[in-house]
Amino acid sequence: MAVHPGMMIKPELEERGISQKEFAKMLGTQPSHLSEVLNGKRALTTELAVKIENTIGLPAKILLSAQTQYELESTARLPATDISWPVA
Repeated sequence: MAVHPGMMIKPELEERGISQKEFAKMLGTQPSHLSEVLNGKRALTTELAVKIENTIGLPAKILLSAQTQYELESTARLPATDISWPVA
C-alpha cells in the first residue's frame, strides 16, 4: 500500500524538533497549505518537494515517487466510470 509523502515528512520534522509552523516559514509557504500536505489532504508539488529537499535533505525524487504511487493506487480504486479521459 502506497504512503502519502506527508506521512514521510511528518516524522522527520518531529525527530528534528521542527514545528509545522516553523517549517512552513522555512519553506516560504502557508502553514495551512503545509498542514494539508502533511496530513495527506493535498498533493505534494514538485516545487514544494525541491524546497523540502533543500531545507531538510529529504530527496525530492523519493517524495515525488511516493506521491505518484499514492495517486496511482488511489485512482486504481475508482470505478472506471469515475475516471475522465482526455478527448482528442
